[in-house]
Amino acid sequence: MAAIADKSINAVDAPKGAGAKKSKKKIFAIAAAVALVLGGGIASAVAVSNSNAETERLCVVATESATQARTTAKTAQQGADAALAAVEDTTLPESAGTSTKYADRKAVEEVKAQKAEGDKPEVKAVPARQSGADFVGDVTDAKAELTKAEKALADTCETREDVTAIDAQVTAVTDAAKKLDSASTALTEDFALFQADEAARLAAEKKAAEEAAAAEAARIAAEQAATEEAARQAEQESWDNSYDDGYDDGYYNPGNGGGGGTMIVPPNGGGGCPPGMSQSPNGEGCS
Repeated sequence: MAAIADKSINAVDAPKGAGAKKSKKKIFAIAAAVALVLGGGIASAVAVSNSNAETERLCVVATESATQARTTAKTAQQGADAALAAVEDTTLPESAGTSTKYADRKAVEEVKAQKAEGDKPEVKAVPARQSGADFVGDVTDAKAELTKAEKALADTCETREDVTAIDAQVTAVTDAAKKLDSASTALTEDFALFQADEAARLAAEKKAAEEAAAAEAARIAAEQAATEEAARQAEQESWDNSYDDGYDDGYYNPGNGGGGGTMIVPPNGGGGCPPGMSQSPNGEGCS
């Protein structure tokens, strides 16, 4: 009976040992799965944390770029304002006079160079140039574009999409500022040429006016001299006629060879002495 009991016990214990091993394997599998899940969660959490940190870093860079873009825009706008104010001045440098308004400066069409051929004179090339109003318009238009681009700059950044948007906005502001700087420089340079042209024009006009005044003064002096000469000749002819009609040759005394002079008595009725002669000391004639 004891032997039978032992066999029964062994028969029962054998299945129990196999089941225990399977349970342990299952536990290990579950534990591994849990560990894998936990590990993946931790890794995912770390990745999210790193991504957030990178987004924050990129946002800092983007907002700093936006701040710099605003500074660039302000500098460009100040330069444009100075250029626009300068062209309003009509007082030329070095006391050269007063110019016309720059906004009234006419455009110039291009002229191609041409060599002298036959009866055709040489023609020098002249580059095209837009009007003063066009130069001013370029600056005001570029300034408006920059102002619009600057207003579009975002003030905050939270996501990668914000970073991308701010980068594009910064590029737009930077490009608009460069365009405004270029327009302001072109305006300033053309205004300098305009002032030089106006100074040369006024100097030429002044010289022409002085030459015309000198010519007029010479003409008036010549006319006055001619008038005076005509009057002198008329007076001389009047005296010549008086000599012929009213003087007696007996009044001329050669001085008997011993000196003396010429004495002319005015004709009856009195009168002055002829040109080139003066009243005699005794008042009785001219000598």
